[in-house]
Amino acid sequence: GARFVHILRDGRRVVHSMVHFGAGLGGEELPWWATDFTKACRTWARFAAAGDEYTRSHPERGLTVRNEDLVADPAGGFRRLLAFLEAEDHPAPAAFFAENRVNSSFGPTDQGRGAAARTLTDPWAEWDQEQRRTFARVAGPTLLALGMARPEDLAPYAAG
Repeated sequence: GARFVHILRDGRRVVHSMVHFGAGLGGEELPWWATDFTKACRTWARFAAAGDEYTRSHPERGLTVRNEDLVADPAGGFRRLLAFLEAEDHPAPAAFFAENRVNSSFGPTDQGRGAAARTLTDPWAEWDQEQRRTFARVAGPTLLALGMARPEDLAPYAAG
């Protein structure tokens, strides 16, 4: 009888966060996915596809909620999420989400507060050409399959 919520975040943003995971840890041993850009791309693609597959094949038990949609409309997103969970609608989860950064790989010195402060940045602006090509090759097919990009968005990076 359990229900599962799959929060799906744009893979470019996830990978960018993954490879910055260790910035504030001060020499601690890092997870394998945080030390290699290609592994971060593979990890996002694998888990994003698995979550999507589950919610598509078990719609009565699984719901995919796009993080970017939740950031854009926390009240509407949490209303939908709470309805799926058969929980009473309440403004507190949306308010908390809108005002707090959740599980960020970036330190508290980043500008802004709330979900949108770092979530909706554009990693392409910080990545070099090789990282863009790697992402397009490794995680691009999943990003496209999930409808989170158009082929023309990744086409400039597919060659080479």
